[in-house]
Parts: sequence; structure tokens; C-alpha cells
Amino acid sequence: MRASVATQAAVDGETEVFLGLDVPELDNLVQIAVCEISFPSGCVALTDSGADRFFNLTIGGSRATVVVWVDTVDAPTRVIVQVKSVR
Repeated sequence: MRASVATQAAVDGETEVFLGLDVPELDNLVQIAVCEISFPSGCVALTDSGADRFFNLTIGGSRATVVVWVDTVDAPTRVIVQVKSVR
């Protein structure tokens, strides 16, 4: 399964992206997605629009709940992908 989050254009500045089991502070962030996803490889990956991987996270199972948080829905400059409830 794939999910997409559109961020601000690169020419407008950097976007902070985080992928992990233990996430940084979530104050002032908006939850935009929660889903249970199968990961047959046991690996969660984040890619850019060109399908180039820039984050990989090996999880201890093949299913997990994924929660996506952003600082603003329109053009996020901060995206947190939280992986939890690994089975």
C-alpha cells in the first residue's frame, strides 16, 4: 500500500520528515491519517515523488498501525510518520 503527503515545494524551503517507532513531540501537529498496513518485507520505506527511497525502518513484524502527523494540511513543512502496534 502507498500513501501520499504533498509538502511545500523545494524552492520554498526544506521539509522535515521523520519516520520512527518513537516520535518527537507532537504538539501543534495535525493527525491526517491512521491505517493498518501489511509489510511483508518487514520494512517501512518513505520515498519521494520519484520513488527514490530516503528512509527505511525495519520493524519486528509484518503488520503495523501507521499514523501520519503534519504541521499544516495545505503545505506541510513537518511530516511525522509514526509506526506503532507492530504485529
